[in-house]
Amino acid sequence: LKDPRICRLLPFWLRVFEDAGVEARFLLPVRNPLEVSASLNRRNGTSEAWAHLLWLRHVLDAEFHTRGRRRVVASYADLLADWRAALTR
Repeated sequence: LKDPRICRLLPFWLRVFEDAGVEARFLLPVRNPLEVSASLNRRNGTSEAWAHLLWLRHVLDAEFHTRGRRRVVASYADLLADWRAALTR
């Protein structure tokens, strides 16, 4: 799934995965917050300050809720360049 907001719902999804007997593994793509801000500004007219806070909130939620679980943290640029190599780590 690719949706930056999913990190906000991760506690719910973790319970669903556990109830289903599924071991969830996570990819945490980290994108330059300046790129995110510019993208949100173009698409939604979001202010730079708000976009930075939103980026930080999503990154912190994703890190916190996947702590102690199988995960890969990779730069967004590395994923675009060669996603197989980034996930192999």
